[in-house]
Amino acid sequence: MSFRHGLPDKTRHGDSIYLSPNNNYAATTDSFGRVIMIDVDKGIAIRMWKGYRDAQLGWFQVKEDKHHNTHELSRVAQFLVIYAPRRGILEVWTAGNGPRVAAFNVSKWCRLVCPSYGMLGLNNVTSRGIKLQAFQCALIDPVGVIKTLDVPFHLALSVKDSKRARDLHLLKKLKILLKENIEESETLEANIKSLLLDMKIASITQQGIDRVLATKYLSVNCMQRILKTCIDQIAHKAEESLDIDSKLFVGHCQQQVSLLHTYDLICKAISDNKSVDRKEDITEMLTDKLGLSQSEATHVITQLEQFSLVNNSSKAEKKVRFYVEENMTPASFLECFHCPTHVTEQEPNKQGTFKLVNALSEEKRINLAQFLFHESIIGNASPRSVSVVLQDSNISPVLLMNLLVTYWLFTDDRSMDMALNLHHFIKIITSITDQSEVVVDHNGPSPWWQKIRDICSHSNNIKASYILAVTCKALAVNIFSSQTKAKDPDADTASSSDTEGATEWDSVAVDIEQWNLLVKQLEDVLALSCLLQMNPFELKGQDEPIKVSVSKLLDGGRGSISGLVASYVTRNNLHPSEMFKNYNMSDSTTETATEVKEVSDQSMLEKVQGQLEVLRQRFPHSLENDVLLSNCCWENVVLWNKDPESIKNLICAMEFLRLVQNALLRQGVGSMLWHMFIVKKFTAAAQLLEKVGKPPKDRLCRKDVGVGEGCMTDFVGAVCDLIDIMMEANCEANEVPVFNIEQVWHGIRGPASLVELAIDQKSTNYGLLKHHYHLSVLMHAVLSLNMKSVRVLSLFDSKGKNAFFCDLHHHPLLPNQNVDTTVSMIRKQVLSKIISCAVETIESTSPTKQSSEQKSSPLKRKSSAAIKWPALALELAKDFGLDIDFFKRHHVCELYSGAHDKLAEEVLLTVNDHEQMGVQLLNIAGQRVAHYLLVSHRSEGVDLLTKVPTTLSTWLKQLNASQLRCADVPVQDTAMLLQHVANNLPEGYSDYDLAISLVDLVQSLS
Repeated sequence: MSFRHGLPDKTRHGDSIYLSPNNNYAATTDSFGRVIMIDVDKGIAIRMWKGYRDAQLGWFQVKEDKHHNTHELSRVAQFLVIYAPRRGILEVWTAGNGPRVAAFNVSKWCRLVCPSYGMLGLNNVTSRGIKLQAFQCALIDPVGVIKTLDVPFHLALSVKDSKRARDLHLLKKLKILLKENIEESETLEANIKSLLLDMKIASITQQGIDRVLATKYLSVNCMQRILKTCIDQIAHKAEESLDIDSKLFVGHCQQQVSLLHTYDLICKAISDNKSVDRKEDITEMLTDKLGLSQSEATHVITQLEQFSLVNNSSKAEKKVRFYVEENMTPASFLECFHCPTHVTEQEPNKQGTFKLVNALSEEKRINLAQFLFHESIIGNASPRSVSVVLQDSNISPVLLMNLLVTYWLFTDDRSMDMALNLHHFIKIITSITDQSEVVVDHNGPSPWWQKIRDICSHSNNIKASYILAVTCKALAVNIFSSQTKAKDPDADTASSSDTEGATEWDSVAVDIEQWNLLVKQLEDVLALSCLLQMNPFELKGQDEPIKVSVSKLLDGGRGSISGLVASYVTRNNLHPSEMFKNYNMSDSTTETATEVKEVSDQSMLEKVQGQLEVLRQRFPHSLENDVLLSNCCWENVVLWNKDPESIKNLICAMEFLRLVQNALLRQGVGSMLWHMFIVKKFTAAAQLLEKVGKPPKDRLCRKDVGVGEGCMTDFVGAVCDLIDIMMEANCEANEVPVFNIEQVWHGIRGPASLVELAIDQKSTNYGLLKHHYHLSVLMHAVLSLNMKSVRVLSLFDSKGKNAFFCDLHHHPLLPNQNVDTTVSMIRKQVLSKIISCAVETIESTSPTKQSSEQKSSPLKRKSSAAIKWPALALELAKDFGLDIDFFKRHHVCELYSGAHDKLAEEVLLTVNDHEQMGVQLLNIAGQRVAHYLLVSHRSEGVDLLTKVPTTLSTWLKQLNASQLRCADVPVQDTAMLLQHVANNLPEGYSDYDLAISLVDLVQSLS
């Protein structure tokens, strides 16, 4: 400080100077035992303390806490800390002329530490975010313990605000008191009342009341007494002398008293337990209480019984449930509600209606609804007693109805026995609400009932929604009938049980028509939910059942119903043969179905089939065979696309698609599958086979195609089936199908259905389909028969390669049969190799076993690779313009080479070039005889060779019997083969004499 701030006193010696954190004040100590506070700006001493010899000083700065969002700067308070060691006291004074706010007795040998400095070298940028001081002021006692100070901001407030500071201190004390206790007691209640009555500011007292009412262990009677005490204290004052905060506080307390009174009465009504056991028939109760006709009541009960039969069998499923409090505490009850308090001059004590807290969680909402209605709905308490309490409460009727509907739809475990109590509550709540929302013009819907219908439509608990809709519909009909009677008392009205009268009213009121529509929709969804909850094979670890609601179907588009059923069929791996009762299928399809799944529980599967029949009657258009089969095909492919290793889904999808009757629909679905799921993987597979020239390993398959090595063959086979199905559909002529929707579901909205998209697809190009079919068959042959050194794309010329993998409705330039000679030769070699590899798949069996195998069913034989692949090779040869007879002769030779004479004889009948066939078979017969004479029976064979013509013996010795895959053949089979040779070779042919000589030799052997 400059010299002008000096204090002229020659006899006084200054010891120390302490500058405040904001540089406004400075405090000094001197040799006279005085502490002087100096205003630095003005340069004058503003305060002096006596009797503080050897004092130690320090400063403390506190910022005001900001409880609300505001743009104002926080206020700052300065406190001077004085430690007088000779007196053993530590004092805290407000800077300036403020009072002493705290004093502590401490040791006389302490040390006050006040670091008034920060980190050296920081500027206004580097100092941001750095804590400059570890503490502002600390006291170190002789044993080395460091004690810091914590000064609340409100201690710096002036005398004018001292009441607020005092009340805040009492509020803090109240919080500590409630926290330290764990149960209610008279002493605790007395202390709470004392603290609340001692508070002067109404807003702070209200905070204390709220804290008391939020205490879980306090009873309702204790809370009521505390509230009554606070209200009585203010009630003694004149109303004119009360400020606005006091009036709001009184209103708040009265609201809490009203809620506690409601809570208390509900608890008493529940504890009375005046339930009545009804012994009358449920049908009679529905007709008497709900006003349903006999047929309507029977129909409702039948619908629920059918649902319960299925639901009970699948009740073991785990469901997520909220925790529901068994005994709701008063504090939990009060925290659910709020009511804005408004004070007016005309009605200062008028209370508004209670509403739920905006941020109330779903769990607490369920607990509140459970507390209000559960015991009465299930019959453990009297519904009339509880309804009287709710009528007298200030809870909004809209809120009560929302809570009742929330409780009812919370679970699907509801029954028609509860519907009578539900009807009573709905009737009472409806009677106390604004009638302008309930009773409206006949041409418009009621807002009151419309809200309930919307909630029922969105609920996944269909059984509970159905019972609620039936109950509300019955009440709405009664209200509408009463309204009509009031308007025309002289009209001839029928009784509520008269069906014709009810039908007349339903046809007049729009509101009743909407109830009828919703009830019918819920019945349909109830039947659909029955199917979705079934587990046909009782598989453990099954996924949660598909959730369904009316709104989900309405918003899902025209294909939502068939899509849900198809999704269920796919998730449970149902085969087409398992979806229909008495469904006739071919033997091959039945064998495939058996391979897909072994059905262990036929009774459960029959239930699924029966439920599907029920659904077809309810949804004759949405679950039409073609529509359902198309969606099942699509869902299976979607599931396979998510997990390419589940190749069974892709195979099953092709079986579903093949059963679709309408050719346009079958072609459209196949085209969509090709574009969206198949073509990309098929292209990658073809390019991979072209690159490696053999079946690729697992790593390459997964890298390029995304399918494992074990699934590649089945994948390409499924592509063959898909193209074949589309080719068949392309050749058929069908009219464009018309897909309707059930009348009840005409309000459906959303995206177009799968079948609608399918029939809008462009017609496929048959030539392009055939071109892709050739490639897919060749790829399938390479993978199935494990062929080596075959590059599939090289079997086509440049025009053929360019036409691959494009959209199937395009018309690119396709190749013809006049291809390059090199390509034609390669095709001939590959097709011959396919036939050879196919014959190699036949197991070498004994003649007895072979003959029994040959007598098996033709369908079973046709399914074997040895029959399938030669037929496909001949089909490809025909399409490629190659000599078909060449491949037939090659097939016969391969079969005889493998000793499959019976199969060879069947193919031999189809050969046209007999001379060439005879020459080839003569060579095979000679190899068999040479093996017999020169290898297996050498000693006997040498003698025989000396007796035959020299030409024959020389020819036999030149033959290489090792070229045969199976040379050990019975002599009788060789004799039969030579008979075919003799029949095929004409007389005079060059080898005819040789063949006759060989026949004579074999006859001598046999």
